[in-house]
Amino acid sequence: EDLENDEIDEHDVIFSFSQLMSSCTAHRVHEINNSYADVMKDHMAIFFQNIDGAKSNFDSLVSSLERFTQKFPIIAIAETNICPEQGGTYQITDYTSKYHEKIAEKCKGTGVALYIHNSLNAIEKPELSQCTENL
Repeated sequence: EDLENDEIDEHDVIFSFSQLMSSCTAHRVHEINNSYADVMKDHMAIFFQNIDGAKSNFDSLVSSLERFTQKFPIIAIAETNICPEQGGTYQITDYTSKYHEKIAEKCKGTGVALYIHNSLNAIEKPELSQCTENL
């Protein structure tokens, strides 16, 4: 179905996202490497981390990711505290990044980024790419 020509119902998007998030679970590195590595080859898995500042914690994030035997198709990070213009400094091999604008008057606790593995074909949908002070 071609979503570009359909109107997006915000309530449907929120409900769908809520259902998706309620099925998310956290796992330890050894659990993922031992029990889920084969599953990750055929299913979507997302790595999420509140980085609490890319400038000071990005290297630690990359080191953490190296502990996994399989690459995550999507890496999502929150509280980057940087603007999209600075995102090019923080790259992960085999991934394309997309940094969202941070809230101008905030120095901490703002900014998000996605890293999409280069094996995926991703297209940004601006109508779904929104950031507010409440999120």
